[in-house]
Amino acid sequence: MCARSALAERLREAEAAGGIGAFVFDLSTRDWAWSPPVATLFGFSGEKPPAAFDEWLKAVFVDDAPKIRHALDVARDSGNFYVEFRVKTGGGSFQWVAGKGQVAASGDGSRMLRGTVYDINERKQLEARLLATNETLETRLGELREEARALEVLNRTGVAIGADLDLERLVQTVTDAGVELSGAQFGAFFYNIVGATGESYALYALSGAPREAFERFPMPRNTQVFEPTFRGTGVVRSPDILVDPRYGKMGPYRGMPPGHLPVRSYLAVPVVSRSGEVLGGLFFGHGQPGIFTARAERLLVGLAAQAGVAIDNSRLYQTSQREVAARKEAEEKLLDLNRKSGAAGAAARRTARLQHTQARRKRAPVSASGGRGQRLRSLYARSGRQRDQLESWRATHQGLYARGDHRPAFFQILYRRRPQQRCPDQGA
Repeated sequence: MCARSALAERLREAEAAGGIGAFVFDLSTRDWAWSPPVATLFGFSGEKPPAAFDEWLKAVFVDDAPKIRHALDVARDSGNFYVEFRVKTGGGSFQWVAGKGQVAASGDGSRMLRGTVYDINERKQLEARLLATNETLETRLGELREEARALEVLNRTGVAIGADLDLERLVQTVTDAGVELSGAQFGAFFYNIVGATGESYALYALSGAPREAFERFPMPRNTQVFEPTFRGTGVVRSPDILVDPRYGKMGPYRGMPPGHLPVRSYLAVPVVSRSGEVLGGLFFGHGQPGIFTARAERLLVGLAAQAGVAIDNSRLYQTSQREVAARKEAEEKLLDLNRKSGAAGAAARRTARLQHTQARRKRAPVSASGGRGQRLRSLYARSGRQRDQLESWRATHQGLYARGDHRPAFFQILYRRRPQQRCPDQGA
């Protein structure tokens, strides 16, 4: 007996050191017996624990008591008992405890649950820290996924607007990307363009809402809300625009016009060219407050910078295209003028040649007679009598020409009186 008592004492000491207590529970009568560590685990140390099992349940956290009752019901059917629950301790804190056992039949036929209750508070604390670490990792992983998605959207948008010089498609791509990056319900891009004649007018692109939702409203004005965007002085981000002190200061609407899409969260970013000119503004809205974060603002500022460069390139391209078209038109006009001038010049040259021919024909008797006269003078210039005949012929020629008779005068004279030729060696 002494040895058995000593062994029982050592077992109790081991239970106390390990935070383990044994119990026996009658499933029929709900009577039970327990070792002292069980009372300690339930927070009854230093006082006499109650006898009724339901009184023990009052020491259990109110949300965990039903878990113990359910575990007992399961043990009646399956023969196995396991439950984890929290026990109230001093100072309003709780301690985690677990109960485990098996159901066996006793000699009198009653079913008895025999098991242990032990401290799992340290394990639960480790589990809580592990769960918090996992949640932190999941949150960080989600942020990394979101950053990767945002970078993918920015890269895709940068490639698209860098390769597209059509202004309308360009601003639509930027507006769609802004809605995707910011989490907005809808977005708009109001921008100014210069027409072929040099006039400037405003257009807009929409995303997340039909164009009919904005067509009946006037273009935004330089109110206190819109002015920083249209002047390019800074970003406007409001968690709730309806309570923003800048909202509703100008008539006639004193805020959003009737029928406008509901806007609570508001974010607007100016789009500025490399030269500092304000090209337009990106505007985003959401029906719930507190949607747009500082991260969304940073992403949209980067997107607006990309849009400014792309719009500059598009405008330069359109200007060069207009210059090429104007140069081509001028070249075509010059070619047509040259063609007409060439035809006129050819006609003028033909007229000049005709006039020159006619003039030569009129001068032909003089030239011909003069030339023949020189030859005749060389033939008949050997005697004084021949010189007298030559002078008479020249006088007659000039008289005929003056009267309008342009026939070769020397033929007239020669046929009238042909001089007799003499050999050069004969005397005069």
